[in-house]
Amino acid sequence: MTEAGGCAQAVGAPEEGTAVLKKTEEAKASGAGGAKRGWSRSVKTYSWSDGPHPDQADSHVHLYITIPEASELTKEHVDVAFGPARVEVRVNLPENRTWFFRREGLYAPIDPEASSWFLSKNKHRICVKLAKVEPKKKWHGLTTVFAMVEDRRKDALDFGLAAITGSTSHVRRNPLTKESQNIVSGGKREYWSGPPKYEWSEHDRQYHN
Repeated sequence: MTEAGGCAQAVGAPEEGTAVLKKTEEAKASGAGGAKRGWSRSVKTYSWSDGPHPDQADSHVHLYITIPEASELTKEHVDVAFGPARVEVRVNLPENRTWFFRREGLYAPIDPEASSWFLSKNKHRICVKLAKVEPKKKWHGLTTVFAMVEDRRKDALDFGLAAITGSTSHVRRNPLTKESQNIVSGGKREYWSGPPKYEWSEHDRQYHN
């Protein structure tokens, strides 16, 4: 019985060691996976062009996007979506690494069906072609807001209006009455410079932090 028990123990020992080794390898794999957590980042490096001539429009607006992991790019990693006034590019790399680029409120409408993209082999960048609805219209910015900001004649007030309303116009037209209304008042604002107009009484509640 002792020999049988010993034999059983000898046979069982390698199985136990194998199980421990397997758990150790799984723990290492889990630890390695935890160290390489995925991330999602916005694309910082890009450029665009509406033809080589500053006054002549092209039928397409070309958008060029570059990421640091450009050498890893394949067509399977890239997903591009078009809308009448937007474009979105998403790059899904291995290990849950994601780059995304999104622009809404494009300078002018585009044709989503006629728009396309391709992957540049020599420069390892994503090239997006935005098909214009108005081919002869020159784009002065990728979006309407950026086009206004790039105008050196605009000031901080214009930039704020552009971000809120999408236009730098100080006049807004009521769609119902067709009447124009000034968004920004041109009059001088009056400030009170005398003593306080309100006096505290015993009926006022006091708040203590």
